[in-house]
Amino acid sequence: MSGQTIVILHGWQSKLSRWQPLIKILKKKFNVYLPHLPGFYKNKLKAPWDLKDYALWLNKYLLRKRIKNPILLGHSNGGRIALYFLAQGYQAEKLVLIASAGIKSKKNFKKIFFQFLARTGKKIFFTPLLNFLKKPSRWFFYTLIGEKDYYRAAGFLRPTLVNLIAKDLTPHLKKIKVPTLILWGRKDRLTPVNDAYLLASKIKNSKLIIYNNEGHDLLFKLPEEIASKIITFGKC
Repeated sequence: MSGQTIVILHGWQSKLSRWQPLIKILKKKFNVYLPHLPGFYKNKLKAPWDLKDYALWLNKYLLRKRIKNPILLGHSNGGRIALYFLAQGYQAEKLVLIASAGIKSKKNFKKIFFQFLARTGKKIFFTPLLNFLKKPSRWFFYTLIGEKDYYRAAGFLRPTLVNLIAKDLTPHLKKIKVPTLILWGRKDRLTPVNDAYLLASKIKNSKLIIYNNEGHDLLFKLPEEIASKIITFGKC
């Protein structure tokens, strides 16, 4: 095993068991860490967090584990945290982004319309006759506008998610100087493929690989393929 270390930053409410096939392969070449991000599993938040809080937490985690200049691998929201971490001047050897969040999309008409319906849902379904429809209707609306994560979030995770989504990292991408591998599914509906092209254009030392038939969960569906790309990238 090489002395290289990969620290994985998982996505929002990601099931860590899904990572095991990929980790099993990566462990043949790297030291692999998959910490539970604050706010998930047993790491409950005592107040809303923002990206600065997560960057500080990650730095403390690396110091505590005595990890220097790791390869950071971020999926979805984990990619958002990794990007902000490096943009703040913290150190890593390389960066792997898989279907990364962090690019703030413009609201379209459908999203604005359904957000209005979601806000007014309490009034619409307040009557005793329709009250039983409140929960399934909210799930329906949040699914249509792509905000299932907000629906599922509880406690301080909801305002935390609002804080994270509000931050557009586009102006910070030019600060990313480390070699970066960007892996994306063209059929991704959560983080659209246009975000991948934007990341690749703004991060100078980057390589973009698009999988035409895959979506947001490409790393779980193609663990061998994704691991091979990461291993090759780590050797460069």
